[in-house]
Amino acid sequence: TDDKAMQAQIEQLEKRLQKLGEGSDDDRLRKSLTGALATATLRLDNLRKAQGNAEYIEIELDRIEAKILALSEMSVNNQSPDFITSQVDAVAAGMAETESAIKELNYITGLGETLEEAPSILSRELA
Repeated sequence: TDDKAMQAQIEQLEKRLQKLGEGSDDDRLRKSLTGALATATLRLDNLRKAQGNAEYIEIELDRIEAKILALSEMSVNNQSPDFITSQVDAVAAGMAETESAIKELNYITGLGETLEEAPSILSRELA
């Protein structure tokens, strides 16, 4: 289901409600159409939110990857264990936030189930 299809469904439901008119005696049909319209609108909002979250996740994964690479480079040059530990903790906190966003995205869209390729950060070989 994409944005355009969901928008078309909403428009179709709105037209059906307008056709039904105010004077119609069939309250069951009106309630059903109103409920279907509310559900379709909610789904469209969820889809748009998920699209925004997907962009955020992509940016966050790139940022975390860069931070990990910088950390590995700094660990060679900086012998302070406290500094390296604080940087690792910062990366771990960022990863936890990103993981939470990924779980929310998967719950809303189920996109994680169709992921065929691991994000680039996961496909690197460790030295």
